Amino acid sequence: MNNFKLSSVLILIFALSYHFILFSSEWLIVADALSFSEEQIRAEKENRMVVSLDGATDYFQKFNIIPNVILGDFDSIKDSEYWGIKNRFNEITDDSKPYNGHFGTLIVPAKDQTRSDLEKGICYCDSQNAKAIYIVNATGGRTDHTLSNFSLLKKYHNLQRPIVILSEHECIEFVENQTRIIKGEIGAQVAVIGFPLAHMTTFGLKYNGEEFKCELGARNSPCNTLASSEAIIQIKGNAIIINQKFKGDAYKKNR
Repeated sequence: MNNFKLSSVLILIFALSYHFILFSSEWLIVADALSFSEEQIRAEKENRMVVSLDGATDYFQKFNIIPNVILGDFDSIKDSEYWGIKNRFNEITDDSKPYNGHFGTLIVPAKDQTRSDLEKGICYCDSQNAKAIYIVNATGGRTDHTLSNFSLLKKYHNLQRPIVILSEHECIEFVENQTRIIKGEIGAQVAVIGFPLAHMTTFGLKYNGEEFKCELGARNSPCNTLASSEAIIQIKGNAIIINQKFKGDAYKKNR
């Protein structure tokens, strides 16, 4: 009887711990424009819950990495049986429910054709109360997808929950009436692009500005660099800040 009680308590503790992790974690969304290596994905997924979007799941199979969640309309994943995906695009509906697949992965059908898989992935992470969302493999593929993905940074901007696109060498973040501290090596690249319009005041960059106007389709601040190991960027309005990642490091280590 005592062993039974102990087992029950341990199961309860495990369940509560998993619930706490799931509902208080940083999340990593892996999209389908393959640019990250196996090593980079492994580094970025450390201590994060991982959502693989549809066709990106083929990379997980190739790299022998198990995501926590596979989400999408399943129109592009090649080996759905490997992951225990029961129904593909033609068989799922907007009302299809999540279910357990293979390897402990949660399968989340998301057919809504008015939104991209990335947008659905962001919404899913927010439904799990993500404290931060990081997105990889969202640049370097189709130009329309890349521009749309930048737009999603603005659409789902939330001061209480950062959302960042990571390319192989850059961190891309939308800011609105905020101050950002950028840390890095002297000479690391920094750019501020009005999205669509912002006034920036900076300290610690090679080319600093005071109330400098950045406007989409007009003048911006590309090709700037860090003049010290830390810079302050004050934004009034809406802007995209792009800064260079440290080589070989995951973004969270430099945040």
